[in-house]
Amino acid sequence: MEMEQKEKRGLLKFFIDAIVSPKAAVEEFVEQASFWPMGFLLMLVNLLLFLPIIPKMREFTLWTLEHSPKPMPPEQLAMTKQMLPAITGAQAALAFVSPLIMWVILALLLKFLNLVVAGDGTFKKLMSAAVIASVPNMLGGIVKTILVLLTPASNMKNVTTSLALFLPKNQTGFLFGFLSVFDPFIIWSIILLAMGAAVAIRTTTRKAGVFLGIILAVYGVIMGAAAHFGGGAV
Repeated sequence: MEMEQKEKRGLLKFFIDAIVSPKAAVEEFVEQASFWPMGFLLMLVNLLLFLPIIPKMREFTLWTLEHSPKPMPPEQLAMTKQMLPAITGAQAALAFVSPLIMWVILALLLKFLNLVVAGDGTFKKLMSAAVIASVPNMLGGIVKTILVLLTPASNMKNVTTSLALFLPKNQTGFLFGFLSVFDPFIIWSIILLAMGAAVAIRTTTRKAGVFLGIILAVYGVIMGAAAHFGGGAV
């Protein structure tokens, strides 16, 4: 009877349960180790979230170029405008494949944890953990898309759902870069990833959570340093 119930949990049910009943959904999804259907769906959703903000991104790019401290020569500005469609196409392609790239990176990090704790997690199970854990992050993408559409292009760089939201407007530097990493949707995804890693590796959720928390903190320091030495926001 239990197996029959598990077989009835389809893609949409997995998606919903990852939000409302994550523990059981994550465990079952990782054990099944069949991540491609949901993975493709999430990649497609990421692309669809990018498409509505294309006009706003073009507007923001032109506004940035026109208001740069070092004005761009008219000829170069005209050439850049002509290249915008090609740039947008590349950005759309990146929006589609970027989730896959992130899942592979996360799976490789979890593979390292697997070696440390002498676990038996396969790469397919680790990828499955990374895929289902990205559902909250996708919800964050929906929120950010709505915020971008409602925000003037000149203020688009300040759109965030992270702790950097509480900094003064136009704040840049290390603190902005560091706090930008600590987004509630990302933290939510990390909690699910820790659950999935625990199932795949046969370790505790706490150990996986501590490992991922350290990774997030290190990533925050890197982003903070990039913002500091880059002289702007990341």
